[in-house]
Amino acid sequence: MADLSHNNFEGTIPNFCPKGSAAELEYVCDLQKDANASNNNDIGGLFPTFSFYLAAMVAFFVANTKDTGTLWRFQNAVVDHSKTLKSWNGNQSTPCKWDGVTCSEKGRVIELSLQSLELSSALLATTIQELGCLQELHLYQSLFTDTLEGISLQSCSLRVLNISRNQLTGSFPTELLGNCPHLTRLDLSHNQLNGTISSELNCKSFEYLDLSSNQFTGRIPSQLIKTCTNLQNISLSDNKFSGAFSLYDSNKVHTLNLAGNRFSTFQIHSDEACKNLIELDISSNNISGKLFHGQAKCSSLRLLKLFSNSFSGTFIELLGSPSLSKNFLPSLELLDASYNRISGEVLGIHYRLLFLNLSSNNLNNTQNNVCSLSSPSRLKSLLLPNNKLVGGILYSVLSCTSLEMLDLSFNTLSGNIPVTLCNKLPRLRHLLAWVNKLQDTIPSSLAMCSNLTTIILSYNMLEGVIPPELSRLQNLNWLSLSSNRLIGSIPLSFEELNQIQTLQLSNNSLQGDIPLGLSKNKNLLMVDLSNNYFSGRVPARIGRNATGELVFGKNFVTDTDLGNCKLLEVRQSHCKMDTMLEMQGILLEDLKKRLNTLVHPECSWTILLYGSHFKMEVSSAMVLDLSHNNLSGQILASIGDMRSLLKMDLSHNFLSGPIPESMGNLDNIQILDISENSLSGTIPGSLTLLNTLYSLNVSYNNLSGLIPQGGQLTTFQSSSYEGNPGLYGFPLTYNHTSSRNFTTAEEKTQEVDGRDEELLAGALLFVISFVVATFIVTFKLKFK
Repeated sequence: MADLSHNNFEGTIPNFCPKGSAAELEYVCDLQKDANASNNNDIGGLFPTFSFYLAAMVAFFVANTKDTGTLWRFQNAVVDHSKTLKSWNGNQSTPCKWDGVTCSEKGRVIELSLQSLELSSALLATTIQELGCLQELHLYQSLFTDTLEGISLQSCSLRVLNISRNQLTGSFPTELLGNCPHLTRLDLSHNQLNGTISSELNCKSFEYLDLSSNQFTGRIPSQLIKTCTNLQNISLSDNKFSGAFSLYDSNKVHTLNLAGNRFSTFQIHSDEACKNLIELDISSNNISGKLFHGQAKCSSLRLLKLFSNSFSGTFIELLGSPSLSKNFLPSLELLDASYNRISGEVLGIHYRLLFLNLSSNNLNNTQNNVCSLSSPSRLKSLLLPNNKLVGGILYSVLSCTSLEMLDLSFNTLSGNIPVTLCNKLPRLRHLLAWVNKLQDTIPSSLAMCSNLTTIILSYNMLEGVIPPELSRLQNLNWLSLSSNRLIGSIPLSFEELNQIQTLQLSNNSLQGDIPLGLSKNKNLLMVDLSNNYFSGRVPARIGRNATGELVFGKNFVTDTDLGNCKLLEVRQSHCKMDTMLEMQGILLEDLKKRLNTLVHPECSWTILLYGSHFKMEVSSAMVLDLSHNNLSGQILASIGDMRSLLKMDLSHNFLSGPIPESMGNLDNIQILDISENSLSGTIPGSLTLLNTLYSLNVSYNNLSGLIPQGGQLTTFQSSSYEGNPGLYGFPLTYNHTSSRNFTTAEEKTQEVDGRDEELLAGALLFVISFVVATFIVTFKLKFK
């Protein structure tokens, strides 16, 4: 800190220390303002030091009063919708205790942090000028009534200017920033600024520049990095910048974010150009071609995001190297090159890499060992879904001994699941390999992966029984083995899976009774056992039996450093597929294409929910699908206690007896299908209370009587009720009072009795008529 006290300086103190610390600038600001205000008020030449300090005290009081007045005028000029400035009291001698105001030790205003205001750009400029010691201004989530174009400052002591999230329009405020020589941090993000970036930008002092989420266009000035020599953090993401961006010369940039633009080329031309670079994000552009030139090593780079571009060819063509090594990106910890057209072999990696995402490319092979054997691997997440991988790739990942997330879904993997998988990958938490051609049995040794949270192996060719040893996985949250060739029964020990939320075993050849112990799984929300050969009765209850808030997907949707899994709930028709799916590393349209090749040709499905997790208050399972089995007996009244059910499908079984009146208690039910059974009796009137019901199917049973007329039941088409000969009423075309092509049993009895009476009356009339006619004829003959 500069100390100018105890001297006999005369005249005006010059403006210096432009690159000093905040404390130095504050001290100089106070000293300069106080002294300059007093240079014409010296009390005699005999006492210069006394005069200086006396004048400084007077100037200090004047300056503080001026700060207060400036803020008071600011308050009166803005529109304060949210009462942000309600604590600002103009009668107070100092503003230092007002909300959003920070003062120096000497009482000068050095920082403002305000939000939710409506103001003009001229007022902003005036305030910056009049607050002579203002170093930081944070004004966000506000509304400017005009643009910043043409607004300039005569003086500016700002070091930090944050006017993000303000719906600002117009071009880049070059003139406003022209006289701010100390400005190190500029944040204009999340506005509506447009136009190009001027090559005359005064940015020599800039260390941080954030222009993200605007509407800037055109090319980035080639001299930006050369002129802004102190820039360390640059964010230009989510704009409309185009053309090429290159790093040539030495610079101080350690974070560069160009994501979400229209760049076609990005190149690093020397090692000097990237020696300080730590994070590089060029994702979601249209970039192609080679990235690294001139022996660029980029030894400090830890994060590299290349996803959603137009890169093609092999990794040698893209990076200039087939592998990461001590001589190429030696510090890299995260590489995301998903959603491109990269082909050939999966990139070889070094021991420092933690996260590798190569989803949705055209990769067709891996090295014998994905992870190097020279040093213990640190790789935690390996995402390779939706590629063209074939063969026994699972064996090549066994060298990645620290893996927690492994996703090989949507490939053409074949062979078996390695018995040694858990010996080699003891930390594995998520095993996803659905939609492949994996064969053989599910190894019981999977139970040795004690941290396993997710097992999704559906749509493969796995056979044999479900290993009962899987019940040891006390962290297991999602188990999906649907659409395989599994036989046998559900292990009784599955009642010990305390954390299980999703159990999907549909489209197999499983048989036997549904274990009653599934009612003990206190967190079980999604149960799909459809399209098997299960027999016996429908259990009184399956799944959760407790009230309280539960986060579905909490354990499945993993940390951001492992993956980005999304949950999908689908509505289906004529399909043999799960209604709750997970996906990562594949676009929705690609997912539909892949699944449509696996299901019934008439299958149609739409997405109802899409997200990372769902928090809800639940007391029972939410989805119960037992359709297309051999279940028999009655539906128990206790089914009505599962009041959190959203979907229940018991169709295509051999269920009999009445529909329980208690089904009217399912006040959250949206889909109810009990068609293609042998249910009898009437449709309970309580079903008219189901206000959330949008799909009902009771067709092809032995139901009879009038369809209850009320609630959602009158909104469904006749196909929901057809195939029940004794059922009548809207929306069926026939009704009880008009010509019906059927009769009830009681009506049939009454009809037969009526016909008998008519025959008896006819016979009696015939006899009487015959007797009368005979009498008349006889009488006439006698008379003659």
